[in-house]
Amino acid sequence: MIADTESASRTGRQLHEQATGVGAAIALTVALLLPLCFNPWGFNVFELPKAALLRLMTGTALVTLALSAATSAVAQERRWRKPPAWLLPFLGMASALILATVFSSNRFVSFWGSHARQQGFLTQCAYLVLFLIAVTCLNTGFRLNRLWSVLVWGSAPW
Repeated sequence: MIADTESASRTGRQLHEQATGVGAAIALTVALLLPLCFNPWGFNVFELPKAALLRLMTGTALVTLALSAATSAVAQERRWRKPPAWLLPFLGMASALILATVFSSNRFVSFWGSHARQQGFLTQCAYLVLFLIAVTCLNTGFRLNRLWSVLVWGSAPW
């Protein structure tokens, strides 16, 4: 019985580490590709291809984050821990986005964003997911240094 619990815990930890690694890779890919993905002759630098890339990558990262959270729950015993410091501002921003969309005079534009900017509820939620991935998957010094390198080199050509 104890060996089965240990084996499940070890497997849960391995899955959690793999999911965290995939989440970190997705976050680094987004950080590298978003500055490079724009039309220099376009009217607006944040056009539909860039918004679509952001939404696609963060949707994939959200699935990875859910897998990481599920395996983390298996790997660790259930005990109460102090919530992280970023949780309250995160929930405040999410609540503000939801309320702004629900009480908007034009809910369609508020949800999808205008054709020119694409900065609606979906894109703002993608930013929140990207934030979640950053605080949960890029939590070691090595991964943070890699993020800084990707951000600098991704913006260097322009």
